[in-house]
Amino acid sequence: MVEVQRLKPGIGAMTEIISDRDELTKGAQLFDGKQLSNLARFENKLFADASGSGATPYKVSLVFGEAREVKARCSCMAARSRPFCKHAAALLVAWSRTPDAFVTADAPPAGAAGPARKSVKKGKTDAADLMRAGVEQVSTLVRELGLSGVASLAADRPEQVRALGEALRANGLRRLAARTVEVAGLLEQAVARTGAFEPPVFTDLVADMLLTARKVEKHLGGEALEDRYVEELIGKTWTKKDRAPAGPLTLLEYAFTSRVTPDDFLVRESRFLELGSGRHYAEKQILPAFLKRVEPKRSHAGLVLVEARGGQYPGFAPHRLDLEGELASKPLDADALDRLVETALPDVGAALTAFQEHRKDVFAPERLPVAVRARTMVASGQRSQWVDDDGRGVFLPADPALEEPLAAALEGARLRVVLGDLGLEAALPTLFPLAVVVETEEGLELRGLGLTAPEDEAKRGRRRARPAAPTAVAVPRGGWSEAARAA
Repeated sequence: MVEVQRLKPGIGAMTEIISDRDELTKGAQLFDGKQLSNLARFENKLFADASGSGATPYKVSLVFGEAREVKARCSCMAARSRPFCKHAAALLVAWSRTPDAFVTADAPPAGAAGPARKSVKKGKTDAADLMRAGVEQVSTLVRELGLSGVASLAADRPEQVRALGEALRANGLRRLAARTVEVAGLLEQAVARTGAFEPPVFTDLVADMLLTARKVEKHLGGEALEDRYVEELIGKTWTKKDRAPAGPLTLLEYAFTSRVTPDDFLVRESRFLELGSGRHYAEKQILPAFLKRVEPKRSHAGLVLVEARGGQYPGFAPHRLDLEGELASKPLDADALDRLVETALPDVGAALTAFQEHRKDVFAPERLPVAVRARTMVASGQRSQWVDDDGRGVFLPADPALEEPLAAALEGARLRVVLGDLGLEAALPTLFPLAVVVETEEGLELRGLGLTAPEDEAKRGRRRARPAAPTAVAVPRGGWSEAARAA
């Protein structure tokens, strides 16, 4: 009789069974997060319960065959479209790291997943096939929602839609995954009858899902897709040869942020303004959140990078850079800040015109990075505005957490430039600030509103205490009617 094979600790032994390193990474995160329970072994099978988005855990099992052949079963939706889901990967990680934690059973656990399907693709499933399946599922979901609406939803439907979004993300359908998860949140409100469900928001999301599904469907059918759309809609691991040469650049970092994505990746990001062209760039470090020993990316705060060169990834602004070689720099001085003010958009009208042009592309990101000259911040009702020299204004986000950092940044100074992301919040053009340039008696000064130093320095208490402004990934969509009345 075939027995469960012992595995050597480490990623190498597991990749002989699961070739998809992304799934192994997610599995390791689940194991480290103690999301597995009831570990058991019976003959050549491993069993466990895996915590998911619902109240009932997923049932996951692995069956070991001859010559290191392993087949997986799981009750989650993602397991229907791939040989190994993240829960199965977590079970393999658990067996590799802590085999003694498995209880030897006399029979399969009650309710455990049955034997693996007899026909399971070996190796890595074709990515295009997984995307096609995901696009078909989204199209079906949109049709169902269009026919039945939301009034007659079953109580478990939002959880199913959220699980679909999770599977879409794992299959590389980046934009569809994000929209599906947002729809799941709205459906939860509808089922709970909270009164917070807003039809315009729902319509906007579903229409975006339908357009995106059709675009990806055409691409999978052979239609060429621009690289910037590949990055925005489905994502890709870009090699060095895929990146366009960039430089020489004069880069001023105006924000340094750190966040964890919904799929548990840690992203450290420097946001730059190029002082020659006014273009916005970003340098990112993207790591699985459980990796603790990787040297954190450093901030370039207080410096100007001169003659910087590297490779530019495909995509929309802020254009991602892979900076190369020794980075020459000089301290941030008055000359650099003068150039920043000159490079910024001259007024609010120019910023709104650029945003309107950006919005013409339905597949562009929802926010546009801008640096725009402004004279003051005017408090008006629940929503304040950035106002330029001609009296034209653009809204600030309705976020009380911004009040303290903005008050500190503008205290005793005259506003000159706002740097941040221009998007829509509750149907209103809104400038989400990351930093400001102000003028004091000593001259111009760049003042950040969020993280301005690397994480490790902040943990050691060297960073000046200042509340961090939120840097949400998704644009808030609620409050359309209230915002319209107030405006």
